[in-house]
Amino acid sequence: MIKVVILTDTIFRNYHGEHHQVFTKNASGLRLSHQLRKRGIEVKPIYNFLSFSIDEISEILTRFSENKKHQLIICLSTSFLPYEVVANKDKDFKSKYETVFGFNFEKIYQVCQLSKTKFNSTLIVGGWLVKPPQIEVLKPLKHFVDCFVVGDGVDFITKLALPNFSLNNDSGNFVKKDQYTMFISKDIQDFSEQSSSPIVDDFIGYNEALTTEIASGCIFSCSFCNYASLGKKKKEFVRSYESLKQEIQFNYENFGTRVYTLTDNIVNDYQPKLEMLIRIREELGIDLRWSGYVRLDTIRDRSQAQLLKDSGLASATMGIESLCKTAGPYIGKMTDGEIIKDKLRMCREIWKDDVIISAAMIAGLPTESTDILQKNFEFITSDEGLKLIDTHVYSRLILFPNQGTKNEINKGRMDGNPFNQYIKKENDVWTSPWGDSEIFANLANQFNRKDNSIYFAFNLPILHNLGTEVEDLIKTKRNTGTKKENKKELLESIIHNTTIKLNTYKQKMLSNE
Repeated sequence: MIKVVILTDTIFRNYHGEHHQVFTKNASGLRLSHQLRKRGIEVKPIYNFLSFSIDEISEILTRFSENKKHQLIICLSTSFLPYEVVANKDKDFKSKYETVFGFNFEKIYQVCQLSKTKFNSTLIVGGWLVKPPQIEVLKPLKHFVDCFVVGDGVDFITKLALPNFSLNNDSGNFVKKDQYTMFISKDIQDFSEQSSSPIVDDFIGYNEALTTEIASGCIFSCSFCNYASLGKKKKEFVRSYESLKQEIQFNYENFGTRVYTLTDNIVNDYQPKLEMLIRIREELGIDLRWSGYVRLDTIRDRSQAQLLKDSGLASATMGIESLCKTAGPYIGKMTDGEIIKDKLRMCREIWKDDVIISAAMIAGLPTESTDILQKNFEFITSDEGLKLIDTHVYSRLILFPNQGTKNEINKGRMDGNPFNQYIKKENDVWTSPWGDSEIFANLANQFNRKDNSIYFAFNLPILHNLGTEVEDLIKTKRNTGTKKENKKELLESIIHNTTIKLNTYKQKMLSNE
C-alpha cells in the first residue's frame, strides 16, 4: 500500500524585508490532501515543515509508514519560496536560500535526502517554481527528485499510488530534460467539487482561519500578469454551492472556523460567488469573514459594494496597479486616478471602518514616468488617501517572455503597445522610455518603507490565528489612522506568538494525539 506525505510551509516578508514563518495551513496542502483522500488515498500533511527538525520529520514518516511497511510518496511544495531566489542569480543556489530566508537551506536538502536514503520514497516536487525559468534554481535537488510536477498534480499522484505504476511507463504528459523529468498536469475540467476540507487528524486549532477557493482562474488577462488560466469565462471552474457550504459547515462544526483566506485570483469577478457566501452566512448562521483579492474597477455601483460587505469581506487586496490614466489600456485595467478615487470613496461609505483595504501597485508601467509615479504616491499617503487605503505595497514591473502573446486578449493590445519599447536584458533587468528597472525598483522600495504595515489585508487571517479576532484587528488599524504603528513591538509579539502556535502544532503532530 502506498501513502502520501505532503510537506508545505508559508513564509511572509515583514515590514523591513526579513522573512518569517507564519502559522497557517498552506492552501495547496489543504486542497491536495482533500482531493487525494476523496480517492481513497491515506495522506499525512506536514504544515510548516521547516519548523520541524530532520529527526522529527523522520519520526513522523516512520510512524506514518508503519516502520516502512508502506511505500511513501513524498510531495514537497515550493510555493513558500519567494521571487528573490530566482532573481538573485549572482549567488549560488545554497547562498540564495540562506540570504532570503535567514535559515539554513540544509533543511530542504536534508528532507529530500532523507526521503531517498531512509525511506526510498517517490519524491515529487511541485509549486510555483516548477516551470521555466524558475525551475533552474531547483536543479541541485535533481538527484533526489523523481519528478517535478507543473500544475495541480492530483491525477498524477493518484497514478503513482496505483499498483505497478512506473514513471517510465507513462509518457503522455512527461517532458524529459537532460537532468530531470517534468510532468505537465492537465487543467482541471470540473472544479465543482474542489474542496479544501481538512480532517480532525490534521490538528486544526479551534477558531483557526483556513484557506479555500471558490473558483479557479481569472476572467481577465492583464498584460503584466503571468498566472495560469487567464481569460476564462465567468462560469468556468466555479465550485458548486453545496460543495462550498459543506466545507464551511464542517470546518465550523469541527474547528470553529469562521475566517478564511480566499485564494481566488479575484473574488468579485462573478457575482454569484458573492451571493453564495451571503446565502451560506444566512442559512448556517455563521458570521463568516474573509480576506482576498478584490478588483476595484468591477465594483460598478453601491449595490456591488454592498454585496461584498454582506458576503463577509474583512480585508481586500486591490490590484489598483496605477493612478495613471494612460497606462490602463495597455495593461488591461482601468487606471483613471479620479475614477479610482471616487470608487474608493463609495466603498468606504458602504464599508465604513469594517474592512481593511490594501492597494497593490506597480512601478514601471508604460507611460507612467517617475514624476507621475511620485505624484500619485503623494495622494496615497495624503490625509485623504490614508482614510481610503489602509496599506499599500509597490512592486517593480517584471517582464515575462510572453508578455503580449499569452492569449488573443493580450495580442489584441499589442498594436502600438509601448510594451514593445521595453528592452529586456539578463537577470530580469530592463530599460524603457520612462526609466529603467533599477530606478523603479528603488522607488518601489522607497514607497514601501513609508508603509509595509503589519496589517496588510492578507495578513489579517494569519494575525487572527495568533489570538486576536479579525474584527478587533480591523478596528485597531482603522482607529490608528495615520498614526505610525509600533512595528518593532508588534513584530516581536507576532514572532513570539507564532513560535508558541508552531510548537503546539509540532507537539500534537509528534504525539499524534
